[in-house]
Amino acid sequence: MYAHPYRTAPFRVEYRPFDRLHTREELTEMLDMLRDAGVRAWWYSVSAKGSFPLFQSKYLPYRDDADIDTYRWLVTEAHKRNIVLMSWEYLNCASMLAQRHPEWRFQFLDWDGTYNTRDEHFVCYNSPYGELLKQFCVEVTQEIGFDGLWFDGVYLFSDSNRRIACCCDFCAAKYRSETGRNIPRRVNHTDIEFRRFLHWRGNDFARYWRSLGEYVHQHAPEALIVLNQFNRLRTDWSSGNHLHRMPMPAMIASELDCLPHQSLLQHQILRAMNGDDQPTEIWLTGVDGTHPQCPDRPNPDPAGMLFHAHASATSGGFASFGFGSLLDVKTTLKTMSRALDPIAPYVGGRPIAPAGLVVSDATKDFAYSMPESPQDGFKVQNAAVSSNPVWKSTFGMHNLLSSLHIPSSVLLDNMLTEEFLGTFQAVVLPDVQCMSEESAAALIRFVENGGALVAMGLTGTRTVLGEPRDTGLLDDLFGITWRDEESCRPVMNLVSDELLRADLPDRCMISGPARLVRTNGAEVLAGGIRYNTGSRVYASQGIAPRQTEEVVGETILRVRRGKGQAIYIAQNIGHDYAINPNRRSRIVIDALITPVLNLPFTTDAPPNVFVTSWRQENRVVLHVLNVPSAILTMPFWSDVNPSPIFVEDVTPTGPIHITLPGSWKTVTTPVHPGRLHLAIHGDCCEITLDRLDVHAVIVAE
Repeated sequence: MYAHPYRTAPFRVEYRPFDRLHTREELTEMLDMLRDAGVRAWWYSVSAKGSFPLFQSKYLPYRDDADIDTYRWLVTEAHKRNIVLMSWEYLNCASMLAQRHPEWRFQFLDWDGTYNTRDEHFVCYNSPYGELLKQFCVEVTQEIGFDGLWFDGVYLFSDSNRRIACCCDFCAAKYRSETGRNIPRRVNHTDIEFRRFLHWRGNDFARYWRSLGEYVHQHAPEALIVLNQFNRLRTDWSSGNHLHRMPMPAMIASELDCLPHQSLLQHQILRAMNGDDQPTEIWLTGVDGTHPQCPDRPNPDPAGMLFHAHASATSGGFASFGFGSLLDVKTTLKTMSRALDPIAPYVGGRPIAPAGLVVSDATKDFAYSMPESPQDGFKVQNAAVSSNPVWKSTFGMHNLLSSLHIPSSVLLDNMLTEEFLGTFQAVVLPDVQCMSEESAAALIRFVENGGALVAMGLTGTRTVLGEPRDTGLLDDLFGITWRDEESCRPVMNLVSDELLRADLPDRCMISGPARLVRTNGAEVLAGGIRYNTGSRVYASQGIAPRQTEEVVGETILRVRRGKGQAIYIAQNIGHDYAINPNRRSRIVIDALITPVLNLPFTTDAPPNVFVTSWRQENRVVLHVLNVPSAILTMPFWSDVNPSPIFVEDVTPTGPIHITLPGSWKTVTTPVHPGRLHLAIHGDCCEITLDRLDVHAVIVAE
């Protein structure tokens, strides 16, 4: 399915030189260990830490102890053992080149003219370094023989937010040439010109990486470029990476920050950015059952790493792992190979997903970057850089759809066009505040052509640069004439029969803050009440409480237009669902969305079991993942220690029944075949999985 052997390696291992090239004896021992452990892909590096080339490069300055012959020998020996060898590199970091050409260095926004020891290594890709790096990539693959380069640090931010953009003479001249404006020198979100610059910066960054991939593909067509760090979850505008569809002649990869099941959505985002023709990959540091990170821990328990790999496979991608030592993890790697080798041929393909989930780059970058941004009850410690509310809203809706066993794929801002919308039966917008007029028009045409649109929260109330709109772009569709100025957790009064029949009381609450609305044209499915008690005074103090005032509006609306329908839900369900998954929010979404979908399968699996469906040539592959309920909540970077959290002991579940429509000759599983049973019923088959431990693959031919 994917030509380059790296693309189908069951998992990938990172272990690279720190300050020197290893000896041939050391490398032989490592290669033999990797072969015996069944590892098929290894990242080494032609550079030491700090980006010092360890071979005699024609394009970048190198150290006196550089050695090209050992590298060529290493490639040959790796290929003898059927190991794909990739070279780890770091974007924009070229220490010796920066010393030789200080005028090529990054110049930072809000810069005082000084560099710290790390910042001084960074060289701008708009300087002549950008072309040298392309030639360096071809040199590493063509002349030394590496199978490709794995680029780390494909982003612009740092922990101090110093490297969020470069305003050197090269960048300033390019910006002036393309826009006619002077490049900003300070961070100022209140200035719309600064926000326009951020948009330009993201496009410019993506253009460079596309040009690098094209150059390498032209001169070394067998080589593979992997670009890591495209939008690690939790990142905001400072990363420099657009969440846009931007197909490249390269793999796009990322890293895992928080809970491992969240890689499900992360892989979907990478796939949306680059299309189905490239697999996706997410890196994780080696983890041990006794500690979230395991530098130099011998033979760490593989349970957490396997869970990450199985979650990646469920979302159509692969996992990679970094280790602080290599020879001490042989047993762990063997265990991982035995578990992952059988499922590797069944990873990826084209997703069979009737629902599209919108992940908005503009909302992530600008919805909470302005001083007047409505907080709606969210805890935003630094509004100028916070994207947490947006990520939580998105994650929560993804988890909710997955818990309802509604397969979904991601739509990005520049995918809100008829070309992409037309491939879905329903599109969900979880508080997508920042939206363009063109996107709104395409969504309305999607409804008129027979699609189901579900919009939540403050969708469409800001421009793509974060400025408030007087009227939301979808307000006319729903006939919204008034929106409450205050956020609340409303009590809903259910009106529609489908909600009343769905095991819900006529008065109840669901997840998420809301601003009540009023309509003069939509069908009201649920009304809402905001209680305003002012300052709470307790009877124990001998003072009577203030009289409660009620603000009345609507919380759920529906409009039938053309061949389709649009549903508006005032609650931002996703945000709270990410923190507190709950049954009533699932019931509401299930009652409103499921009846309009033609699902590729149905199942009685519990909500914590996620199922995805993939088409591979003449077969359909189902991945079934048992996600422990304890990790379905979403503490985020600012909420907990940033180390990944794993639950080693996954409670088995089963039996699970999955009904697959259509005629199938065989239905099998590459792992635990004795647990799978099949019954044919006319034009469908019922699959019974007796027991699900962590992960299962079901293949229908």
